[in-house]
Amino acid sequence: MRVGNIVCEAKLTEPDFTSKRATIMEAYRDFLDVFDATLLPQVEGQYQSYQLIRNVLAAGAHGYDFVLLCDGRRPDLLHHWWMVHTAIRHPDLRARSRFLLWQEVAEACPAPLRRYLREKYGL
Repeated sequence: MRVGNIVCEAKLTEPDFTSKRATIMEAYRDFLDVFDATLLPQVEGQYQSYQLIRNVLAAGAHGYDFVLLCDGRRPDLLHHWWMVHTAIRHPDLRARSRFLLWQEVAEACPAPLRRYLREKYGL
């Protein structure tokens, strides 16, 4: 999703960021320029956290920021984020790539929406 000059990946109920074959990922424009591939999580010839990698590439290609919206109760997803973030080669893109917790978003919402998020998702 893109909002203005921000590319967002939102994770609240999904279990992970999916994976993609390394040969496919390495063919993406600027992949090896943007990432130190040796630092990205890989299992059996597949890059893990595909959705994060793809969105960072999109943000970098367009000069946008990237924001991951993530549940603070999911340290496993945050761990994957930090692995991808660490692999970003360009300091300016790394600085424009960050995360925001759903709990922080919920606190900033109007009271009716805050109640809904609390009841539906426990935020």
